[in-house]
Amino acid sequence: MTTDMLCDASTLVSLIVPEQTSEAVFAMIRNAGRATVSDFAFGEVCSAIAIRVRRREIDGNEAEKILFLLNDWIDRNAQRVMIESTDIGQATRFVRKFELGLRMPDALHLALAQRLGLPLATQDRRQAAAAHSLGLRVIQPLSG
Repeated sequence: MTTDMLCDASTLVSLIVPEQTSEAVFAMIRNAGRATVSDFAFGEVCSAIAIRVRRREIDGNEAEKILFLLNDWIDRNAQRVMIESTDIGQATRFVRKFELGLRMPDALHLALAQRLGLPLATQDRRQAAAAHSLGLRVIQPLSG
């Protein structure tokens, strides 16, 4: 049975930058129904790649190529979704549940997953634990 999912930035980065978890993420995506990617998650990936450029781990041309490939993958394989003001409001409420230890970007992914009724595909353990506490479904490529 396939499951649609919302991909967060940690999942997207593993698709385009070779990491220890990349193979598990590819398998998870292959076995999924439809992947959904927010404009915010794409922006977070751009930020992560920009950090690698500033650290001189990659150059600007390589960064542009990586982001082009991700954008192309999203166009071919995923549904794009925009963050709405209601998502920001709900994310703020999640952040104010201090026991969850959420940062706003992670809370925003959770709020979007809640609005869309999709499980969140993430590699972030803290975010996954918060999602479970909020009654949201999570898909983690390395949780099996």
